[in-house]
Amino acid sequence: MYAEGKLSASRASRMLGISRAEFYHLLAETDTQLPKKHNEGIKK
Repeated sequence: MYAEGKLSASRASRMLGISRAEFYHLLAETDTQLPKKHNEGIKK
């Protein structure tokens, strides 16, 4: 749901019971893509 942009990183990390930093680390380990809206913001 996070990769689809339907769930924020904060909400997802709370649901998993981990910090947001740990959540982003988990995303990197699993090669999960950022939601498209984040990629668009980075390009600007």
